Amino acid sequence: MIVAHEKEKTANQNSESRKKYSRIYNNLKAHKQRGTISMNWWNRQVAATQRLKDAFVEGRISKEEYIQQPDAL
Repeated sequence: MIVAHEKEKTANQNSESRKKYSRIYNNLKAHKQRGTISMNWWNRQVAATQRLKDAFVEGRISKEEYIQQPDAL
């Protein structure tokens, strides 16, 4: 029974992290296409966002931290 709860929790975290990551990535992509950010800045921001998503999925940071930190990037 506990395993089922853990699987559901993991699935929800993956879904939440995927949605948040997609929103941030698409926002950065739009800025890149408009030419308002450099390619170097783009690469740094995408890498930072990926590290943050991985930390959330692995359980190293809480949902609240994950939601707040990308807005500060």
